[in-house]
Amino acid sequence: MAFSYRAPIDTVANQWQEIRIPLSEFYGTSFGRQVPNAELDPEEVNSLGFLLADKQPDPFNLDIDWIKAE
Repeated sequence: MAFSYRAPIDTVANQWQEIRIPLSEFYGTSFGRQVPNAELDPEEVNSLGFLLADKQPDPFNLDIDWIKAE
């Protein structure tokens, strides 16, 4: 089963931001649908990705300076 956890972030064009996302804000999804009661176990995380999901064909650029997990 395709399964992942997601947490949305808001971006601002041409502006650097520091974004913090508590683990409690991540929610489980499978094939694009939210999975109720899925709890994120930090010990099970093995990758991190970014997905642009606004379905707009406009150009998009995301620069990332650093990522830290605590």
